[in-house]
Parts: sequence; C-alpha cells; structure tokens
Amino acid sequence: MSRIENISKIISDNLTELKLVLLEKGESEIAPFVKEITTLASSPDKSVFTKLDNYKMFLTLFYLSNNDTLTFEEASKMCEEIKTYILRWNISTHGESFIELTNNTNVDGSLKSYTCYNHITKLGLTPDFINYKMQFVYYMMYYFLKLKKDLMDLTLHRKDYKLRLKTMNKVFSDSELSKFIPSMKKVIDDSIAETNERHEIATAKIKYTKEVQALLDNGTLLELTSIPDLWHHYLEPNLLEELYSIVQDNLYKSNRHIDEQITKLNHIINKTPLISYLYSNGIDPNSLDESLLKSLESKDIIPIINFLQSLNLTPYDIFVTNINLLTSLTEEKINRITFLINSNALTKKTILNHLDILDTKYNELQTNYEILKPIIDFNNLFYSDTILLKSPSTIKNILTVLSQYHLSRNNYIFLLCHYEYIDIYDLIIEKEIPSNLFIGICKTPNPLNTIKRILIYRSIGSSYATESNLLKKEVTSNDKSYLQDEELDEYLEVYSLNLDAINGSKIDKVRKNPLVLTLDEQYKVSDECYLIGNALISRPKFLRNFESIKEDETKLLPCLLSNSLITEYEYHSVYKEVKRLTLHR
Repeated sequence: MSRIENISKIISDNLTELKLVLLEKGESEIAPFVKEITTLASSPDKSVFTKLDNYKMFLTLFYLSNNDTLTFEEASKMCEEIKTYILRWNISTHGESFIELTNNTNVDGSLKSYTCYNHITKLGLTPDFINYKMQFVYYMMYYFLKLKKDLMDLTLHRKDYKLRLKTMNKVFSDSELSKFIPSMKKVIDDSIAETNERHEIATAKIKYTKEVQALLDNGTLLELTSIPDLWHHYLEPNLLEELYSIVQDNLYKSNRHIDEQITKLNHIINKTPLISYLYSNGIDPNSLDESLLKSLESKDIIPIINFLQSLNLTPYDIFVTNINLLTSLTEEKINRITFLINSNALTKKTILNHLDILDTKYNELQTNYEILKPIIDFNNLFYSDTILLKSPSTIKNILTVLSQYHLSRNNYIFLLCHYEYIDIYDLIIEKEIPSNLFIGICKTPNPLNTIKRILIYRSIGSSYATESNLLKKEVTSNDKSYLQDEELDEYLEVYSLNLDAINGSKIDKVRKNPLVLTLDEQYKVSDECYLIGNALISRPKFLRNFESIKEDETKLLPCLLSNSLITEYEYHSVYKEVKRLTLHR
C-alpha cells in the first residue's frame, strides 16, 4: 500500500470513529425525567410531588443503577412491559415486598432467597430484573411510595395552609429522597457536560482531519515541511506519525544540498565537520581515541549532535560522558524518538535521566510504545512516560492484571503508569469507597492512612468528601486532621492479621484452577469482588496472590486477606468459610 493510500485509509477510519463519538447521547435521554423529579422536589408546595407517577421514578432509578450495562432504550423497553403494574404500586400493598427485596437482593440483583420470587411476582416484575442491580432501586422505591403516602395524608389533613406546607417540607427534607435527588441531578449534569465536551473535541478533530484531507485531495500533502500547532493538539497519533515522516523526509531533502556545500567548504580548509565542531566547542580532537574519531568522521554525525543538543546535552556531555551515543544513534532512531516526543509519549526529561533508552534500551522502548499505543491516550493528564522504562514482560503482566478490573479511563491510565498503587485500589473495592476518589487518595502523603480516615469518618456518619466529590482536607492532611497518623488504628476496628504479606504480580493460568472456579461459583458477586462470609475481597488481588504462591491451597487464607483492612468479625467469617471449603476438597 502506497503512503497516499495508507494516509487516505487512516483519515477515513479516524473520521468514522469521530463521527460515532458525535452520535453518543450520554445521559441526555434520562435528563427530562430527572428534571421533572428535581423540579417537583424544589417546589415550595411539596404536595405537587405526589403527582409524580411511579413509572417515571422506577425507570429513572433502574436506568441510573444499570447504565453501565443497559442503554436507555433497553431499560425503557423492560419497564414499559410492566408499566401497568408499576403505576398501581402503593406503600400499603407493596411496601413489605420492597423491604424484603432490599434485604434479600445481592449486589448483582440475584435473590438470596427463593421465597423472594413471591414478592417479584406480587410487584409484577419480570424475571429479567434479577439479572440487574436492583437493591438500591427497591430501597428508594420503598421510600418514594412512603413519601407520597405521607404527603398525601398531610394534603388531606385540614389544618392551617402555612402550617401544612411547613409540615410537608419537614417530611420531605427528612426523607431518603431529599438526600438522593441532588446527587442524582449532579450525576446527570456531569455526564451531559462530559458528553458535550467529548462532542466539542470530536468536532475540532474532525475539522482538522478534514484540513489534512483537503491537502491530500489537491495533491499538496506530500510537500509538507511543517505542521500547524493545532494539528499537534487535535489530530490522532496514527495520522500525525505519517505527517511527521513526510515533514522529516522533506526537511532532509531541503537540507541535503546545504550539507553538501558545507562539506566541500570544510574540505577546502582541510577540516571535517566533526573537527570544526570540536574546536569551536573547546574540545581538543587529540584528546579522543583516534580509531573512534575516524569512525565518527566516516558518518554524518552533525544531525546526531544537533539532536543530542536539543535534549540539553552539552558538547562535553556528548563527547566525553556519552560518546557511545554518537555511534549507536541513527537517523531512523532520531526520527522515531522525535516522533515519540512530539506525540507526548516521551519527555526530554525522562530521556536525560535514562539515556540508555537511546542505546541499549532502545528496542525495549519501541516495543513498549507499540504495546501501549492502541491502549492509552498519551495526552491524558494521568499518563506518565516512565511506564516506557519497564520491561515489556512487566507491562504485559500489568495489562493482564488490569483487565480483571472495571476501571474508568483515568483510573486505568493512572494505575498502568503507577502500578504501585494496585493494593490501594483493592482496598477501594473491598471497603466500597467510590472509585472516583481513587486518584485523589493516591495523591495524598499516605494513601493507606487516608483510607483509614475515610473508614473512621464513615463509621461516625460524617462526610469525608465535599459536594464536588473532592476529599476534605481533614481527611487528606495529617496536619489538619483531629486524628494523627499514629492514632488511627486506635479508632479503627481493624483486626490485626498475623499473616505473611503476599504481593502477587501477574495473573496467567490461575483462573482455570479448580479452587478458583469453586470460589467463583460460590462467592463471586462481580468480576472484581468476592463476598466471603461478611467480608468483601478483591478477586484480582486474590488471583495475583494465589498464582504467586504456585496455587498452594494451604495458603488460601493469606492469599485472600493479605493487605486487607477487616474487622475481627469479618476475619472469623472468612476463616469459617475457608475452613468449610478446604474440608470438602
């Protein structure tokens, strides 16, 4: 395939993907329902809230609880099938069913007791609903129906109008709904804002990709000698890589004639370019090894010198400290490294701190880039180019481990580049801390102590995050907290585990182990989590640990509990389950 054909295909593919981004609706379809709910909730006369029908509230709760696996259209279709039943729900007839289902529903929506199918039938729900996350839906529907009943009773009560309004407002503000509705609105507003931002970026990318298309169509694209700044910012890396190659080729061709004239002039004055450079920078050529000097004079090293100087290396750094780079660097390597810098995949600072990536580690660097290129956005705020310094096998192990988690885009890139925080993410899972706080926790001086403070704040019913979902300073800072680091364990009910820490690093064949399959069958509540006894256990953590000890079943307990924060009650419930499991094997 010719270069023109390749670029044309890349442009076509990129435009297709970007147009698909513009078709994303985000949460705009549920927004009218949320707007109606919040409008009624904010009315001075809370009696209007009784006019909100059960169907709109149920569809809203069901979709928001499962929008990671269901489209709005799919959720609407499921709810529409039972709309007649939903509209007839009331607290007197159906309240008990919602309480029983709330208490007997697993995280994934499945029922803990077969007797609960009677309540499913009573509510008119189809069996499909037990395949989705429903516990929160049942919980909130109970309080929604109760609130409607309480408000209706007050509406019918003959008392002073102002007093009735005041009483209804008090009933509403004390209800579970009043706490949930503001957070629900914020989730929708944030999602719509994020979708709009993605649309704006995609629109800009389409605009500048079409600019390249126009140059391709009029036959001038192959004449490029520079790239506009906005192209660097908005064009996709695979297209930029082709454009960089075109620019490099054209610059080389335009400079070749000048280089030839300089060579002729240097021959006239009986000096090679290398000798002239050394003298002009205060380095005596006679101080260098004669055979090495002849080797360097036999190749065009000026572009190599210019490149090394662009990295802020001095002539002394080049010819004394790192002279090996003059022999190992080639034009191809320089072009490739330049491309990585311009693509934000690699920084000059990292190159200066690890010059071996220009020499002995160069092949590993290229392998790592090819591994990561289709996976991450090098412009992401949480990307760190130090990931390129790891061995390819280490990166592959990390990617295999991360594939076992359900990570947001930012958390995925952050963990990939800062894998040392994997145990912190396991604690986030096990303690059911919102994953959007993960990076903020890792940025604190002591992430483990930050988690301990969160657990303490949660235990006393105090908020540990601001309204904008940022951790409070008294949680993140030892100086601002009323609990010092050394006092945390005194206030936290954490069982002291006398277990040797296990820190597994990869997940390869362990998932097929019979014991793992048994654990999955009996305890898995999600791909990320086991519920064993009364404790949530990170499943990927266990898989790593179990593989690291060569699947030794006698060490099952430390594999499950290593690096966990659990109470004594939780520990004994896990121990009991492990003992029961191993006795029957």
